[in-house]
Amino acid sequence: MPDPSHPEDPRPIGKPASPFDTDEIRPIHVAPRPEPVASIPAPSHSDGYEIEGGALPEDEEPPQPVPIPPPPIDRPKARPKPKVEIPSADEGGSTEFVTEFSEVDPVWTRMGEWGPDLIRVVAAGVGTLILSWMIGFGTFGLLIFLAGGAATVLLSYPLLITLERPVRITPEQAVIDFFAAASHHFPNYRRMYLLLSVAGRESGKFRTFESFRDYWKGRIERWRREGGAGQYTPLKFEVDGFRADKSTGKETSRADYTVHIYIRDREDVGAIASFRMAHGLVKGPDRMWYLNRGVLESASK
Repeated sequence: MPDPSHPEDPRPIGKPASPFDTDEIRPIHVAPRPEPVASIPAPSHSDGYEIEGGALPEDEEPPQPVPIPPPPIDRPKARPKPKVEIPSADEGGSTEFVTEFSEVDPVWTRMGEWGPDLIRVVAAGVGTLILSWMIGFGTFGLLIFLAGGAATVLLSYPLLITLERPVRITPEQAVIDFFAAASHHFPNYRRMYLLLSVAGRESGKFRTFESFRDYWKGRIERWRREGGAGQYTPLKFEVDGFRADKSTGKETSRADYTVHIYIRDREDVGAIASFRMAHGLVKGPDRMWYLNRGVLESASK
């Protein structure tokens, strides 16, 4: 055993000596510390690749709430602009003027207008030639030929003044063509009659074309007398201030206008009569416009 009186004794105090104890000094063997085993990363929940720059945080941040936009503010809507309506002749009527609808029978045709006059012209010409051939081409025969030729030309007058077709694509054109047919030495009453609808013929209680012709003959003769004109002096009918509703795509229309009547070549003297007209028009099967009024009288009458 070590001596306690010798503190510098290098032998440590140990267990009691055993029978096999020799005073041999043996080094102390310390067991080596095991090296730390590298931790295996936990398998991710997905089969994707690892993100560089460090491990993902263990606790994910909670999702941020999506901001809900405020409800739209109800602002007062702008008032629609009022539509500008074209003033019509009849303020109390509807825009379609259903009351102005009328049938058109017959419609205007070239043969319908020229038929009776053409027959007379052909008859006069053929008759003149036959008489001249039967009598001979002497003095008397020549006189018959000249007289027959003059009669044929006179009968051709309605054909000569109506060579131009009355194209009436708009209501205004229909009104102008109607009164233009009366502005001749011998007015073309047949064209005027054919430019009227059924309602236009009934407006003057005209049962036939002859009654319509007699009405206008009497009116024209009276205006000539009032203007101090001769029996065959032509009158001039002028349409002024024409107004009508928009007729595009419609079958009926309503118009108002003024008709001034002058003695031809004496317009500077002034009108001998004026009439304010207001009536309807209707589109026929030929897509042309026809008048629903066949008399020339003021609308107030």
